[in-house]
Amino acid sequence: MVGFASMMQSLEQIEGVWPEPEFKSGLVLRCHASRKKPIDQLTDLELATLLNQNIGVEHILPEAVRRLTRNQPDDTEYFDGQLKEAVERKTQPSGLSQ
Repeated sequence: MVGFASMMQSLEQIEGVWPEPEFKSGLVLRCHASRKKPIDQLTDLELATLLNQNIGVEHILPEAVRRLTRNQPDDTEYFDGQLKEAVERKTQPSGLSQ
């Protein structure tokens, strides 16, 4: 189980530093930058993006669920419900995922 202290750490602190990307697309650069931020400081969009890219899921999913439970979006998502959709993809039985 991920503890409160982990929420104040970045994925980079928890999982280790990634090498600099060779392919520097906007998505790759955003993911690299997001891994450097403390989990509790990630935006809803950053959480959704990392979840959708299967990056640090076990560490960030509790924070994403906490935010959905709180029901106070930070208006950074590209579309309403983006974080919810990403969480649902990660929490539904694997046989049902598309």
